[in-house]
Amino acid sequence: LPEFLLIGCPIAEIIDPVLNGLSERALMQRHPFEDGAIVEVGLKYPAMIWNASNLVKEQYTIQVSRYYQKDNFQVQQVVLADPNGVYPPDPNCDPAFKVPVLTPQPLVMLEQLPIPTSKQEWN
Repeated sequence: LPEFLLIGCPIAEIIDPVLNGLSERALMQRHPFEDGAIVEVGLKYPAMIWNASNLVKEQYTIQVSRYYQKDNFQVQQVVLADPNGVYPPDPNCDPAFKVPVLTPQPLVMLEQLPIPTSKQEWN
């Protein structure tokens, strides 16, 4: 199952509930989320889940490898919307929420991102 990476969240008290909820769902479904999944996490707007690159795994999750004594795990980045529902890397995203999206391929075509417009589109 994946290791979830959430960076740059300016609201500390939501980090644990979001990550724990995602971990429980991944355990129940017995597989990682699809790359680019839009997932309800109990906030006003859903999270977006992106597969992170191997370089991210090496640079951001080294403690996971040391703790479990293995490195055959996937890293999925959890990206949260700002209070207005804008996700990074959109230039209109609140600077406090604007984090790098650490996918193997850069997300440059914002109009192609699967931004949800209704709860029916959320996982």
